[in-house]
Amino acid sequence: MNTHDRLKHFGYAIEPGIFPAHFCDKIGAILDSIEPTCKKIDREMQVVLHCIHEADERLLMFVDDGPIFRVVQSVLNSGEQIVLNSLSASRAKKTDDETFARNADAWRAHIDHRMPTPDFENTASICAMIAVDDMTLENGALRVWPFSHLSKEKPPRDQSYLPSPIDCVVPKGSVIYWLGQTWHSIGRNVSGARRWSIIGHWTEWWIKPTFNYAWREWTPALITDRQRKLLGYNSIPPTSRESRSHTVTELA
Repeated sequence: MNTHDRLKHFGYAIEPGIFPAHFCDKIGAILDSIEPTCKKIDREMQVVLHCIHEADERLLMFVDDGPIFRVVQSVLNSGEQIVLNSLSASRAKKTDDETFARNADAWRAHIDHRMPTPDFENTASICAMIAVDDMTLENGALRVWPFSHLSKEKPPRDQSYLPSPIDCVVPKGSVIYWLGQTWHSIGRNVSGARRWSIIGHWTEWWIKPTFNYAWREWTPALITDRQRKLLGYNSIPPTSRESRSHTVTELA
């Protein structure tokens, strides 16, 4: 069963060995270096860096990385333009029992797409997590609920009766995919070991992105036309009444 078929059947898929260990070490060092100055969400249990919103052009490669983007295209294959909804880095922080209890909602199952469609053919949202470090039960591996993409529902508010999830324990360099309607959550880091990951979220162009990436001027030699389209440069709502119906335009 290939990755596309596993996503259709289980709602998630794992591909080990996509990136070599030395490459992951390089990316981990970049994330360590930009964390102090990068715009971020710093919670008691997790740090989230908005990687390319205002950070580092060396991370542009993850906008349309070859192996990952081929999977994205195979799922979002309606013919509509694909855009990058968000690209972030996540580092699970060590949490003791008191911190865990205080932030219990942070470990709740959730979905990334607002429409829990059960029809794989109508999927409009897919995520990919690159394990920059080894993901273990002790350092906060991603948790997913297989078959939850078929539920037609968001996770219930009372999650005490949820079935047991799958802990995505994978070596660094692996990629974990899940559909936007698949239930998932972050794992708890009890060891304190570093656990960086890069998380990309792609949608069809008519879904509002999490961030406006088109405000930034990039070094022309470092960004391709395909990346500019994925970053939304040709799907900004036009201000002209005459062109309002043409919400996907040619690149300027």
